[in-house]
Order: sequence, then structure tokens, then C-alpha cells
Amino acid sequence: MLQYNKNNDNLGKCVEELPRHKDMLPLYLDILKNTDNHIIRGEMAYLISQMAPDDENFKALLIQLINSPNTERARGSLLYALQFLDYSDDASVDMLCDQLMNGNWECRQKAFHMLGQLIPKMNGESKAKLEKSLTEHGEILAERLDMVEELIDTIAE
Repeated sequence: MLQYNKNNDNLGKCVEELPRHKDMLPLYLDILKNTDNHIIRGEMAYLISQMAPDDENFKALLIQLINSPNTERARGSLLYALQFLDYSDDASVDMLCDQLMNGNWECRQKAFHMLGQLIPKMNGESKAKLEKSLTEHGEILAERLDMVEELIDTIAE
């Protein structure tokens, strides 16, 4: 276990030491897109978020990665990187709603805080869309809760 942590630490340090020149961005995006290593992916996402917070290709790739089944249980660092970008667009808000309802604990918490920071900046139409999405997700959760409560009641009989 100690060796694993040391290797992860070394990987993170290697990414931190990469040059931060804009001409390196295509290479970094390619690494981010194609790596299977969650440490490298998270560190690259953070590096790029600091280098190019306005890059729409990067934001689209982040959302694609967060939605990908290949990043399950390794999305927290991607959400962390997204918070440095403008995530007020519909695709980002939809993804955050999904993470709020279906993500792991870390992703639910991050999505909750990111949406909370976004709401005061939203216009009425955007707030209405968000409320609709949350209500739809909430109905699913309420159905699940009803089923769980019914099973608990059955056990108690």
C-alpha cells in the first residue's frame, strides 16, 4: 500500500512539473482523453483548468469524461477541475444534476456545492430548468425511498 501511494505521489509530481505553455495544450488534452490512470487524469485536468479555463474543447472533454462509465469512482478530481471553468451551460448543469443524484459521495457533495454557487448567478429561465431537472430526479429518489420504507415495514411485521 505504501508503494502504491508513493507511486501516485510521484505521478502527481511529474504532472505538476510539466511546462505550462499554451502550445502544449493539444498534447495535454490528448493525454487527458486517452489515459486510463485516474491519478494522471485528475492531475492533467487540474493542470489544464489552470492553463486554459476558457477552452471550450477542454470543458466538453471534462463533461464527456465525467459522464463516461470508464471514470466511475474517479470523477471527483474531474469535477474539481470543472469548478475553475464556466459551468453555467446546460450540459454542465445537467451533468451536475446527474452527479448530485447518482454520483458517489464525493461527487454528490461537489455537485451540490457547485450548483449552490451557480444558482445566485442564474437567470430565471436557467433556474426554472434546474428546478425541473432536480424535481424529476427527486421524484425518482422519492419512489426509491417509498420502496425502501415498504421493505422496512415488511421486515418489522
